[in-house]
Amino acid sequence: MASDDDTVTPGAEITVGLRLVGWFRRTVLRRPEPTLILRRRAEIREEIRQNLRWPSSNEVPEVLVVNHRRYDTFGELDTRVIGRGASDWFKTEVKGLHDRGLEVYMSIEYAVIRRSKARRVRDEQTHGARKVWVVGRIPFERIAYIDWEPDPNYGTARFYIIFRWWRNPYREVVLYEGSPREYLYEMVGVTYVGEGGGPVKRLRRFIQHVRFNLGDRRQGRTHPYDTE
Repeated sequence: MASDDDTVTPGAEITVGLRLVGWFRRTVLRRPEPTLILRRRAEIREEIRQNLRWPSSNEVPEVLVVNHRRYDTFGELDTRVIGRGASDWFKTEVKGLHDRGLEVYMSIEYAVIRRSKARRVRDEQTHGARKVWVVGRIPFERIAYIDWEPDPNYGTARFYIIFRWWRNPYREVVLYEGSPREYLYEMVGVTYVGEGGGPVKRLRRFIQHVRFNLGDRRQGRTHPYDTE
């Protein structure tokens, strides 16, 4: 038998609690309701399927990925000295449609896999090196708008993507192995870490990256038609 000190939560209080959680999700975390996300995914996936037709030849369709906040400045040079993530716009080849998003090719590399982590190697003769396709998945719900009219300069459709705060259009980066002409198999459970290395190697690569960007910015300050 329950005592007077026992606390019983009425159904009304549970409802209020759920509403508060929903409000926190929508306003603070800015996460829409799951139903809206699923509906948006289905709409965008179907739009892409109808408009981006895969050719019967070995050619691969291409698209232009653009940061939706840079819709008026895409095509300009990236002058960041300290940059992280992808550029605000880039042309890429499409691999296909996945349940978790639009898959695009990032690169083809050789990697060594140890303890479920794939580390990029520069020499394909490295012991244990395997040829892999690095693929990024762009969530359908982050595709803000698609302009199917071919871009005048690149001749491809423009996909305006909601980038993450660290300038990343992808939900995840996965690896595939096999032959694109036959079938590519996803390497499930393998995490891509790039060149990897400890903090010293990462610091060296960061310094090299900053130096390269500084040099590129200096060259960009000179007008291409200057003769002096």
